[in-house]
Amino acid sequence: MGDNRDDVVPPVLEWVLKACDVNKDIEIDNMAQLTLPDIQISLAEKAFRGYVKLIGEKAYYRMEQPFTPNETVSTALEKLRTDAKLDVDSLSL
Repeated sequence: MGDNRDDVVPPVLEWVLKACDVNKDIEIDNMAQLTLPDIQISLAEKAFRGYVKLIGEKAYYRMEQPFTPNETVSTALEKLRTDAKLDVDSLSL
């Protein structure tokens, strides 16, 4: 298998990241799985989602924050490292 279009692809770190989600999974018990609500909160330019997710035999509550950096991967990853906060104790974003 090869590139039959002769396209030159730039290095991955130069690609433009259009959108991604940063998430945190917290393991929950069976009762929490039945009672925790799915939520989505939008505040100005930030959004937050929470929902139950099954992974294998276990249930997790996933907290998720979407980002739309529209920057090169290297720049976007550096900003995400400092700007994305999903804190299980305070639920701060």
